[in-house]
Formats: sequence, C-alpha cells, structure tokens
Amino acid sequence: FFVLAFYVHQVYLERLRENQEQLERQRVLGEISARLVEVNHSNFEKAFAEIFQAIDRFYNPTWRAFFLFSPLGKNAIGASKWCYGNGCPERNPDFSEDFFSWLEGKIPSSGEFWVGKAETPGEQDFLTRMNARIVFLRPVKRGKELLGFLGCSTKERNPRVKPCQEFWEALSYQLTDVLIRVSAEKDLYCSAFYDSLTALPNRALFREHLEKAIQFSRRTGKMVGILFVDLDNFKNINDAEGHEMGDELLQAVAQRLSGCVREHDTVARFGGDEFLVLLTELHAPEEVLPIVERIWASFRQPFIVRNQEFFLTASIGIALYPGDGETPQELIKNADLAMYSAKAQRGDGYAFCSPAMKESALEKQRLIGGLYRALERQELRIYYQPQVNARSGKIVGLEALLRWKHPEMGILSPASFIPLAEQTGLIIPIGEWVLRTTCETALHFQSLGIPPLSMAVNLSAVQIRDPELPLKVERVLRETGFNPHYLELEITESTICQNPENVIGLLKTLKELGVKITLDDFGTGYSFLA
Repeated sequence: FFVLAFYVHQVYLERLRENQEQLERQRVLGEISARLVEVNHSNFEKAFAEIFQAIDRFYNPTWRAFFLFSPLGKNAIGASKWCYGNGCPERNPDFSEDFFSWLEGKIPSSGEFWVGKAETPGEQDFLTRMNARIVFLRPVKRGKELLGFLGCSTKERNPRVKPCQEFWEALSYQLTDVLIRVSAEKDLYCSAFYDSLTALPNRALFREHLEKAIQFSRRTGKMVGILFVDLDNFKNINDAEGHEMGDELLQAVAQRLSGCVREHDTVARFGGDEFLVLLTELHAPEEVLPIVERIWASFRQPFIVRNQEFFLTASIGIALYPGDGETPQELIKNADLAMYSAKAQRGDGYAFCSPAMKESALEKQRLIGGLYRALERQELRIYYQPQVNARSGKIVGLEALLRWKHPEMGILSPASFIPLAEQTGLIIPIGEWVLRTTCETALHFQSLGIPPLSMAVNLSAVQIRDPELPLKVERVLRETGFNPHYLELEITESTICQNPENVIGLLKTLKELGVKITLDDFGTGYSFLA
C-alpha cells in the first residue's frame, strides 16, 4: 500500500510540475507575443535580446535560445551579430557561407533538425562551435531566401526534450513571422534611405542626418560642415571601360571616403559620381581641412578594380552652417556651388563657399528665369554686322548678332546668356527664331530694292547635336521662301572636334539643302584640319 501510495504521489507531483511548466510556458509565450507586436526594424536587435533573455530565464540553465544569422541574409535584417541574448556562444563563431549551406541541407522537409549524437564531422563541428550536446533548429525563410535559424541548445546529456520541443515549435512560428516582417521592413527602409550600389546613405537620409545636425548645432553653437565631392572626368572611365567597371569603381570610392571621416560623420552618395560628407561638431572652419587632406591623400593611391589600376581626382566644395545656409537645401546647394568653383580651376582641388559665389548663382538663376520669358516678351534683338569685300569695299553680306535687351540689366551680350541657353536647352527654340528672323529680314531688305546679300547665322554646339537641325532649317527656308544660296551657317572648329563623324554627316545633309557652311574661329585652339 505504501509503495502504491508513494508511486501515486510521485505521479501526482510529476503531473503537477508538468502543469505548472505548461502554465509558465503559456505565460512566457503570451508575454513574448505581446512584445513581438512592437518589434520593427529599428528595435529588432534590442527586442530579440529581451525575448531570448525571457526564454533563458524560463529554461536556464537547461536550454539556451538563439538566432543564428545567415551570411546570405545579412543585408535583409541588417544585424552584425551571429546570435542574440544569452544564447550567443562565448566567442562568435566564424560561420562561413558554406557552413550555412551544409546546415540548410541537413534540415529535412519537416523543417526541423536535431543534432544529438553526432554522426558526421560536420555535426560534431557544429556542436563544438555551439558548445552544446543537443541542438534543435528551425529555418527562417522568406520565400526561398534563407535568413537564418531559430533554435535552442543544451549541454545536458539527457535533457527533457519534449517540453522544449513543444515550446519552441509554438514560439518559432511567431518569431519566424516577425523575422520575415522585419526583414521586409528593412528591405523597404534600405531601398528608401540607402544607395543600392554603394550601400551608403542616399540623399534623403543624408538630409535627415543634416537636419538633426543643424538642430544640435543650434543648441550647442558648434558648426556643421558639408563636403560636396565630385569625381573629375569620371564619364571618361564609363565610356572607356563600361558601366559595370564604373560601378565597381564607385563602390571602391565609397569605401575609401568612408575610411577618411570620423566615426560620427556621414558619407552619402548624392547620385552619379557625386558624394556628400557631413562633418559635425566643428569649432572652426579650419577643422574641415584635415579631413579634406585625408581624402586627397587617399586619392593619391590607385583604385584597383579587377586587377586594373585607376587614378582618380576629385573636386570638393565646402559649405558651413550657419554661415552658408540655415537649411539642408541651402547648405547642399552652396556646397555644390563651391564644388563647381573648384572644378572650374581644372579640378583636383577644393573651394569654400563665398558670398561672391552665392551672388553669382542668384544672378544666374535670375537670368535663366528671365530667359524663359525673353522670346515671348520680344526682348531678344538681332543686330546685323556688315561683311565687306576687302578689295572692292562693297558690302557682300550681313552677320546676325544676337543681343538680349533685359528690362533691368540693359543690353546683354551673348557671352552672358548663350551658355545658360545651352545648359537649359533654350538655345534650340532661340536658334530657330534667330534663323527665321534673319531670313525674313533679308527678304524685307530685298523688298526695299537692296540686292540679295549673304546672311550668316551662328550655330551653337548644342544646335549641331540636334538631329532635327536639317529639318528645321529646311522648314524655315520653305516657309519664308528665302533662297538657301544666300544663307551661310557658321560653326566653330571646336564643335567639329567634339564629335567629328556625326557633325560631318549632319553638315553634309545641310549642304544638300543648298546652304553654305563656314568655319568660325578657325585655328584659335588646335586645327582639326591640320
């Protein structure tokens, strides 16, 4: 009877303990479920550390919970650790990509993998690295992409396996869903705020960091510096080596720039071959120069891509808060202005933003704004310069000279606005207007009894690159009725040198219309025909 009573008592105690453990497991699962609702990509690491600590408190010291992170998925979640919480090995094991491929292959279709008594060297190696006798793993996948493994391990020889297995199966479904959600959030965050090529912050995230730096500067009185870094003649590398090589070179540049700044500074890719550097906690403008010099020194060393050396230079524009702007937009714009000033001096240099630069930029913007309205407001004027035969002294032709009668600045020469018209593309409609007006004026002169004269019109490089130029010339001649024999189109020799094959083909098409082609500024640089 006593033996039976003792047995019943022991069974009762065992069932009572199991019920208590089950209630505790349910409590822990409920606590973790509530915590998981709040998990996102920004608090992921902290939240998972807390969750695994809760699990460890429940099972410790029998079991340890962990999350092994796959190299294949490291960009998805963005963590730098191989595992979390107390489940981490004392020394982070250097798990290779091959090791994770082996581990993934060991997991059966059921999605579970127990390593008990090691049967292969790989299993023994895994147990050794995890400092465990038994490991239970479940893979975490997003589609076919392996993100990592959730699991638990123990050093005991004969642990109570079933309770852990039931608990972890229930928990793993919740954690897996969260990991996949966080991974997707991280992907969206990275695509929105990081450059996909260099993995640097993009301009949106840079502006966010700059705004925070400005707010901090207002409180502390310290300065903020912006470096606008533009690679000199990078287009030549893309043209010669291809865009894939150019992309790899940009990645190398990003890494080198990141190595030149301080820990609390930010390097971002602005776009193309342009980078931005945010320098914080500056006490004086001179503190920018050591960083600029480090960048210069680093660029003196060749960039090696695919066993090929590339030597690059960069133009750097510098803007400082608060002197050069109060907002991120102003600071970036003024750093960009300074960069162009450095580049105008043959590049491979730097320039601080100055009041003169800002005033010049404002004047340029005013001119561009006015230029858009100049045609419709009839502010453009054409003056005709006589072309005289040196022997006879007779006028044999007229050259059309364009001027802009600005309502505030008076008569402006082409040098002050033609480059802006070329940059904005306005030179195309302006050039067609000049051609049409010149032809109509010549016909008006003829109606007054003046003998037909040759009318010379200058063509810009942008017009020459316009594939529709011959059609536009033909249309003007047809609609005005002007004799093409008396139309002379002037181009500079340097325009031909930029793209001789295409330009010569276009000139032949123009010649077929019956117009004359003349070279302007022949031999002033180097002679294309020499």
